Order: sequence, then structure tokens, then C-alpha cells
Amino acid sequence: MADDRFRPGVLAELLKRMEVAHEGFIEQSEIAHSKALFGFRMAEEAMQRKDSQELERDVTMAADKLRHSLSMRPYDSFLWLMLYSLETNRKGIDLNALGYIEQSYSLAPLEAWIALRRNKLALAAFSMLNENVQRHAVKEFSALVESGFIEDAVIILMSVGWPERNRLVNEIGRVDIVPREAFARRLAREGTHLNVPGVEIGERPWQ
Repeated sequence: MADDRFRPGVLAELLKRMEVAHEGFIEQSEIAHSKALFGFRMAEEAMQRKDSQELERDVTMAADKLRHSLSMRPYDSFLWLMLYSLETNRKGIDLNALGYIEQSYSLAPLEAWIALRRNKLALAAFSMLNENVQRHAVKEFSALVESGFIEDAVIILMSVGWPERNRLVNEIGRVDIVPREAFARRLAREGTHLNVPGVEIGERPWQ
């Protein structure tokens, strides 16, 4: 949902129709969930357009809808992640925002379908996370490598500082040898010299 592309105005029209269709009814959690996702996507599109007036309106609306949906679905790790993403884009990282991503990990520490988005966001704030969430984020990263998301894992690794890189690479030592070697070769092609446990890369890492 969050990565789908719509023509300008389509999401706003869909959300408006949903609001009208359910006006006067007790809102079900599934409807609130759909509205929250539509609202979040509208806010993302506004961020890309960098229209300050439209951005503030859409982000505020999206945050309200996410919180409303979470009041009915507090177990939804994806909604907690969306709220974290929205608030950090709007206000930067603070203790309240960190609580949202911590809640996402607490509910679903290894949720494959949101791992790519969540891991990148978590590692960007790694030093500010509590130790338990740091462990979850590191394990999630190694699970991405294990699952074959090599390109994505390398991009994520390159976006963090050296202390975090070393910790992540050490965790890769637990991964099966085939994806571990693929990760090491891809890393070497980027010119990044990190010792992946149990892997020796020759002078021609592309082979």
C-alpha cells in the first residue's frame, strides 16, 4: 500500500468517499485501518511534492487517523511503524516517536513484510534505541540477508555509521554461507572493506 502510486487527487477522492459512506455509523476497525493507510499515503505524496501548506494538513490528518486506528488495533505493528515514520519526518526523532517503533518491534520483532522499511528507519536511530530494540533490529537485518535481500541490506548497511556496521556484519556470521558470501561479494564491489565472518573475498569480488 505505502509504495503504490496513484494519480494526483485519487487518494483524496477515495478517502472522501469512505468518509461519506460511513458517516453516522459506528466505525469498524477495518474501515479505520483503511482510512489510516490512505491518509498515510497522501501524507507521503505531500512530502514528495514539498508543498508546505498541503503537507501540514495531510500529515496532521494522517497522524490523527493512524492514532484513531491504533485505538482499535493496538496490536498492529505496521500502524505503529507508519506513525513513527510520519512523526519523525515531521518533528525529527524524539522519545515519543521512539516509543512507536519500539512498540512495533515489541508486537512483531520479525515481521518479514515490513522489515525492509522498518529496519532502515530503526538503524537510522540505532544509538537512541534501547538495547532490546537494538537486538531486534540487528537480527532483523541478518534475516534480510538470510532471505536474499542482498541489495537492500547493503544499501541499509551503507547508510549507518561504522560502529553499527561492525555490529551488523558480526551478526551476519549466523547466516547461511550462500547468502553470507553473496552479501560479502556485493559489499566488496561497493569498495567497503568489512570482514564478513567465515568469508574470504579474492581480488575479483564480482566472480
